[in-house]
Order: sequence, then C-alpha cells, then structure tokens
Amino acid sequence: MSKEPYRIVAIPLQADPPIMAGMRLQDLIWPAASIALDILLSRHGKWSEAALDMERALIFIGGISLAMVRIQSRTLPVWLMVIGLFLCRPRRYLP
Repeated sequence: MSKEPYRIVAIPLQADPPIMAGMRLQDLIWPAASIALDILLSRHGKWSEAALDMERALIFIGGISLAMVRIQSRTLPVWLMVIGLFLCRPRRYLP
C-alpha cells in the first residue's frame, strides 16, 4: 500500500471573518457612509467651527454605533429592518 499525501479541502466560511475591530465588511459600510456624509455636510454647510466639530462627532459616532452595537448578535440596521417588517406585516384579529 502506498501512502497518499493528505489533501486539503477548502471549507467555505460559515460567517464573514472580522476585518477590523470585530466588524465585518458589511458593517464597515456605516462608518464609511458617515465619513462621506460628514465631508458632504462640511463642504456645503456654512456653520461655525464649534458647530461643525459637534456635527462631525455626532455623525461619526452614529456610523460607528450602527456598525458595532449588537443586540442578540444582530446589528442595529438589521433590527430596524426586523421592526419595519413586523410593522408592515398584516394583522389577524380573531373575534
């Protein structure tokens, strides 16, 4: 009997691997979108410097919280979708 070399079989990942600070690729969309919105508002807004700094901080914190906050292993955008689907679903009222 000849020994065959072991073969490596690729197993697909069950979940997306974390890329940065425990966030997956789909989670990184929210901080990127918040930074883009920040740049857009700061270029077109004529605000004072203190108000601009406050706006930048609030938008960035909002983007990070959408990406990192998890409740029962679901992110906040997923929970918003679940709540929206629940509210749009038809109700059955029994007499």
